[in-house]
Parts: sequence; C-alpha cells; structure tokens
Amino acid sequence: MIKIILVGIIVALVYSQPNLRLTIADWLTNVSDFLTESVEKKQEGYKKLRFKTNESMKNN
Repeated sequence: MIKIILVGIIVALVYSQPNLRLTIADWLTNVSDFLTESVEKKQEGYKKLRFKTNESMKNN
C-alpha cells in the first residue's frame, strides 16, 4: 500500500511540473545506485564469511 502511494506521489510530481522530471529521474538513479552498491557490499561480506568458514572446516 505504501509503495502505491509513493509511486502515485512521484507520478503526480512528474506530471505537475515538467522541470522536476529530470530531478526525480536523477533522484531515482541515485537511489538505485545506492541500493545496488549496498547489495554488492553485503554479497562481498557473505562471500568472505563463507570463505573463512570453509577454510576453518578444512583445517579441522
């Protein structure tokens, strides 16, 4: 429900003021880049943890 409301607000802003289209597109791009980077960092952390776990199992 909240997602639908947020999308509605963004769409309303885009169509109410044409000069905001670029700003909103830039904002969405920045948010997307931030989320992508955070997911990549978490994946790297999990890979390191899994490697350490596998190494400790081999040593025992």
